[in-house]
Amino acid sequence: MPRLGAIFYTLDERCGSSLRNFPRGGFFRSNEKKKYLNNQDLLTQLQLSHERGAMTPELGRMFLKLVEKISKRPNWCGYTYLEEMQSTALINLCAVWQKFDMTKTNPFAYFTTCVTHSFLQELGRQKKQQHVKELIAEAYGLPTSFAHHESAS
Repeated sequence: MPRLGAIFYTLDERCGSSLRNFPRGGFFRSNEKKKYLNNQDLLTQLQLSHERGAMTPELGRMFLKLVEKISKRPNWCGYTYLEEMQSTALINLCAVWQKFDMTKTNPFAYFTTCVTHSFLQELGRQKKQQHVKELIAEAYGLPTSFAHHESAS
């Protein structure tokens, strides 16, 4: 029968979690969290991209990680058109990466703000489109959503 500590150690290796093995078989969760993006790597990739005149593949992967992570936040994850929001944000990031001021040291904040604003813009577009659909359905006597009835009164 394996020691309890050995089981935790095996699970730690296999799952890649942050559980650590103690000699007596106990474990604790380490405070070291691996960040999915950091400012220094992002700044380095931006400098390389500016030198090349084109976005590096690594910078593209970083943008993809950023958009995916932000889209998993509770205020965005429930929307049915989340993929449209993500694609709009990626297109926006590809358009504005050259506008980042290289004298600044926090590209993460800049691009996070860009993604958030892209999500809000797409949300506004989708709401306008939904409103038009509701007006057309109402004009033809078709059933409309409850939200449309609330806004009409």
